[in-house]
Amino acid sequence: TSLTVPTTIDLAQQHEIEQSIRDFLDRWYSQGLRNASAVLLHAPTGEIRASVGSAGFHDVAIAGQVDGTIAPRSPGSTLKPFIYALALDAGLIQPQTLLDDAPKRFAGYNPENSDRQFLGPIAASEALRRSRNVPAIELANRLPDGGLETFLRTSDVDLPQRSHGLALAIGATEMRLEDLAKLYAELAHPQQGQLSPQACWLTLDALRCDDPGAPIGLACKTGTSNGFRDAWACGVMGDWVLCVWVGHFDGRGMPGLFAAETAAPLLWQTVNRLRLPELPADESRPEDIVQVPVCAVSGDLAGKHCPHCPDGWFIGGVSPIKSCKVHQ
Repeated sequence: TSLTVPTTIDLAQQHEIEQSIRDFLDRWYSQGLRNASAVLLHAPTGEIRASVGSAGFHDVAIAGQVDGTIAPRSPGSTLKPFIYALALDAGLIQPQTLLDDAPKRFAGYNPENSDRQFLGPIAASEALRRSRNVPAIELANRLPDGGLETFLRTSDVDLPQRSHGLALAIGATEMRLEDLAKLYAELAHPQQGQLSPQACWLTLDALRCDDPGAPIGLACKTGTSNGFRDAWACGVMGDWVLCVWVGHFDGRGMPGLFAAETAAPLLWQTVNRLRLPELPADESRPEDIVQVPVCAVSGDLAGKHCPHCPDGWFIGGVSPIKSCKVHQ
């Protein structure tokens, strides 16, 4: 008897990602990296086109038969884009709104940035791009209707039942790579109605990679968990979402290796290898997003006395409209 198993896996894309992971780990072997997982998802259909659970199914040394795409791990900073998207939809910010990257206390919780430094006032889009912890936590604290945790649970993310508090903003939970890819598919192709197309577009616009090694048009976010145990990179390229994880199934750390140095290059080389088509930003921009002059100093709507007034994006009827009070 023959057994037919229906699948959405694209064999060519599956093989390309498997080879990309092998090539990557060969280069990083001397640094102690041994394992990686990846999920490729077509956002408009929600179909998983490639799924790599480990670097080698038959490799006992890395517990290769564990499926890393469904093994819960700490997601690090990969959830921050959803805080910003929710804040955009709630009218709390527009991309140039200044957030305060400074020491703060939240009911006994004193978060720090990964570099142990604070940058002071910083535009919301820049705070997201540079993955600043304190602005993300402060925004998460202001979100209405249960904020990030309610959003994740409503999105059918398999979270532990305990409440996570504000530390959820920087990865204080466990999540599956497959669920993370589905969340990023919501940014690429909003379907569930929790996030507006406008907020998704602005969030991805803030995440466009400007690193010389990154594919043109790729929006990506990295995340590094406590103890350097997990390195993640999630990318959106047009209609495609690719999320990768680098680490060890036994939870061993990779001291000093941030995701920006490990998982991100794996993501970039794999996107290039797959030749994923870019969807031009102008074609995907929702009509309700308008461009207006903002003050470069205050981040608010430019007045006649503001000396430097770059254009900034606003969601019509939603984004906070406040005129600059610095230059009178």
